[in-house]
Amino acid sequence: MAPVAIDQQLSTWLKPLGKMRATNQGAYYIKGYQSPHCQGSIALLSLHRNAEAAHILPLLVPNADSQGYIFNGQIHQHFPQFGYAFARVKQKIRQLLSLPIKPIHALAFAEFGQCHIAPLIAKTIH
Repeated sequence: MAPVAIDQQLSTWLKPLGKMRATNQGAYYIKGYQSPHCQGSIALLSLHRNAEAAHILPLLVPNADSQGYIFNGQIHQHFPQFGYAFARVKQKIRQLLSLPIKPIHALAFAEFGQCHIAPLIAKTIH
């Protein structure tokens, strides 16, 4: 699923708050969402190319109530570098064998409030 498809999927149950460029160059944007069901919001940074931008969100949003990474349907405190690299290798092998390719989703998140939005997103995009 491309980042645009993730946006569409999340927008069905979260209110989009907007986006801002995370870097001077490149395709990294921080997108904000708010829960309509409780007092809480989340900032997401899609790490769709590689892990090079994994450190950006914690630097830009240091005072979040919770931070981490969403990958493979789970929440991680540190970027799961090995799992991400292994998933990319498996994807390339499947591509070489002309087998269907499952998109890889890795997101950095910074969450505010007690809504626990990140685990819901992990289940949604897995």
